[in-house]
Amino acid sequence: ALLPSAVMLGALLLAGQAFRAALESSLDRALYAQAAAESVSLFDREEGPHLHMAESPLLEEVKPFAPTGELFDEAGRLLAHFPPTPHPEERPAPAIDGPASALSTREDDGTRSRELLVRVRGGEARYVLRLTASLGLVDESVRTFHLVALTFVLGAGALLLVVQTFLGRRLTRRIGALSAHLEQLKRGALDAQPEP
Repeated sequence: ALLPSAVMLGALLLAGQAFRAALESSLDRALYAQAAAESVSLFDREEGPHLHMAESPLLEEVKPFAPTGELFDEAGRLLAHFPPTPHPEERPAPAIDGPASALSTREDDGTRSRELLVRVRGGEARYVLRLTASLGLVDESVRTFHLVALTFVLGAGALLLVVQTFLGRRLTRRIGALSAHLEQLKRGALDAQPEP
């Protein structure tokens, strides 16, 4: 039971890592999709660049997991932010120069998040859009997966142990019966039958 349980535990750990990678990849794709939509519509109003996330009819449904969004100008001034709060979180503005997009993982106060920076041109001006999504839901999903899978592995290990113990005892009795039968045959009792 030990070796199969160890193999199942190893498979569980590998599956957990693959599950985490798939969830994080899905989150990355969602960030890129949001950035693509926002970057196209940043300049569709006369009052200047702005974010559309706060205007969505699905705002209340997506608010618990929607990424935060910040739009900075070339001077590093915060022009727009989501969620709309009177005092947005103070974080340093990203550099205006750099790759067209950059994805990274951050950790602040034990909370992990994915951050996507997208550099956008609006006429002659340049802007940086920063979208940040918490990895909390990913971490929670992976913990739940590990807990459920570990419960199944422990249950399967316990079942294997019970079955192996039963079969081992049965085999021990059978070998004992065959040994006793061989002793009878050695003593000349050739008509003796082995115990079932």
